[in-house]
Amino acid sequence: MQTLINYLDRHLAMCKKYADSQSLKRTYFDQAFGMLTMYCGLYPNNYAKAEKLWDEVYRPQFEAIMWGE
Repeated sequence: MQTLINYLDRHLAMCKKYADSQSLKRTYFDQAFGMLTMYCGLYPNNYAKAEKLWDEVYRPQFEAIMWGE
């Protein structure tokens, strides 16, 4: 799970860094979600933890950068 968190943190940082480019922000968001789905496929026993991490921690942060929510 720590490797997933590291990757998500890195993509969130890149999303912030390139906040002036809507296409790059969308790319980092999409890649981060792709990482999550791959992780869930590889480690199905951790699905609930990973889903909660995405829904409560990372998705809101990405959305705030992307759409100002």
